[in-house]
Order: sequence, then structure tokens, then C-alpha cells
Amino acid sequence: MINCKQATEFVLQQEEGKLSIKQTLVLWQHLAICSLCKRFQIQNTVINNALANEVIPTEPLSAAEKQDLILKLDQPAD
Repeated sequence: MINCKQATEFVLQQEEGKLSIKQTLVLWQHLAICSLCKRFQIQNTVINNALANEVIPTEPLSAAEKQDLILKLDQPAD
């Protein structure tokens, strides 16, 4: 069984078509029991669909911004 962090990574890879059959099955099992990850998958799909026709200029994150984001993602939810 995978944890939620792995599930979110799989959801993102799934959007790009980069999941193996085994990873897809493991993700499906996790989503069947985890409502939060299922919600993430749905929200991610909605966002990707909404942005499909939009061109959004982005600037790369600085090293400090990347590190700050990683630390925030690793913090437990309240």
C-alpha cells in the first residue's frame, strides 16, 4: 500500500500518462480508501482542464522558494 504523498505523486504522473499498470492499480486501491487523495485527484483534473487553453507565463522558483515549498509540503496537516 502507498502513502498519501506517493499517491499525490502518482496522480500527477497519471495526468502526464507516466504510470505503469501496477502503479495505476496501487493508486486505484489507495483512492478507494482515501477521500482526501481522491479529492486531490478531482481538483487536479479540474485545474488541468481549466488551464488547458490558458497560457500562463511563469518564472522558475528560486532555490530558497523551492526549499520553503518542500518544507511546507513535509509539514503535517492541521
